[in-house]
Amino acid sequence: MNKKDKKRAIELLALAYVTDTENAIDVMEQVGQHELCTNTELPVDGSRHPAFEKMGIVFGDVCEDNHLFRQTTLPSGWKIESVSEYWSYLHDNKGRERAEIFYKSAFYDECAHIRPTVRYITKSHKPDTNRDYKQEVVFDNATQSVVFAMELRHDPGFENSTREERKVAYDLNDEDRKVTKQWLNEHYPNHDDPSAYWED
Repeated sequence: MNKKDKKRAIELLALAYVTDTENAIDVMEQVGQHELCTNTELPVDGSRHPAFEKMGIVFGDVCEDNHLFRQTTLPSGWKIESVSEYWSYLHDNKGRERAEIFYKSAFYDECAHIRPTVRYITKSHKPDTNRDYKQEVVFDNATQSVVFAMELRHDPGFENSTREERKVAYDLNDEDRKVTKQWLNEHYPNHDDPSAYWED
């Protein structure tokens, strides 16, 4: 066990002493997310994606005390915000999600990676007005809005529907997915590039 692992193990024992054993690891992971959001370090895994350089992010050396992270200089106004015990988002100066960051800080299974966010995606969407229906849409991650949508279709679910009903619904949704993908390809042909369209 190296010095860093010993330090984390001691921290875990201390947490177990002041809280309870079951919650000690959860507390450690929450602390890890807090440290991630307050430091200028990002994961090594995924940091070589060319989109990050285009965003203006400058990655430096691997951190001496944690080989999972690199020293990082973010553009002015950019910041990291935690959303759960494992996940954080890198937001630009307009508050838009530009990358998602996974970090599990438990000393026995520590791991981290970063992945850039594309602006336009296709996905299944359930309008809040009626959760029994869904549609395939093109979603804009910059404005958090739907820019293209197929018609609403009833979602039979799995509890109160027959196998045949579910197959029919899946086939219809599959056709809708093809149409939304085609629309996305026609209107935003570079949608797979995480650095594309953010300046529009």
